[in-house]
Amino acid sequence: ATVRVFQPARGNIELANFTIPANTTQVINLSAYRPDVETVLPNTVMKTGLHIVASAPITAYYEEASFLNAEIFVLKGKNAIGRQFIVAAQTFFDNADDYFPIPYFSFDIVATRNNTVVKVYPTKPLEGFEGDSVITVRLNAGETYSFKKRSFLGADNPVGTVIESSQPIAVTVKDDSLINGTCRDLVGDQLIPVEVAGKEYIVVKGFLNNPEFFFITGTEDNTSLLMEGIRIPV
Repeated sequence: ATVRVFQPARGNIELANFTIPANTTQVINLSAYRPDVETVLPNTVMKTGLHIVASAPITAYYEEASFLNAEIFVLKGKNAIGRQFIVAAQTFFDNADDYFPIPYFSFDIVATRNNTVVKVYPTKPLEGFEGDSVITVRLNAGETYSFKKRSFLGADNPVGTVIESSQPIAVTVKDDSLINGTCRDLVGDQLIPVEVAGKEYIVVKGFLNNPEFFFITGTEDNTSLLMEGIRIPV
């Protein structure tokens, strides 16, 4: 597979171009491009979107590869592209406030085509849009927009926020330095659109001894949740 990594909003500037044989991996170190690939400014149109194109099927992930509390964001290809999303996230762990830069929760939108109109219907106040019931943003291909929550509380994560777009987009959630006792951890993922969401899931337990949680976000009203084969909704 011949693979290109470039940024449409920056004149299709190329960050990588390589050929990879089957059953092998290739690491692209983007550290030198951090100011151009990290969406760090909320309420601002940025040009940080990455477009990855391959001549044969590949899998890919984006890694925030710090020495402590690294995180992998699995890129879901065509399954991540859609026109309607509902923000899914955890609501239990708070963000730490004793670091600099200050950690926070946000969901970030990237457009795949020019003249994309995105409408956001927040369930919690978002920084810069505290009183808005609907937020409208216009983006071109490769441009990004980050919506940041106002507080450090996990309960204030804008879970259930609806995102609708006139053109296909992708959405990433990042939730930094979650507090669990003396531990801190970055979590995040690329979301899937509503049309890709399913009705049957298997929850895989982790390896830690701490309490573990899974979080369910509905996409339609009057959704019954059944667990462990029991036909009575929980």
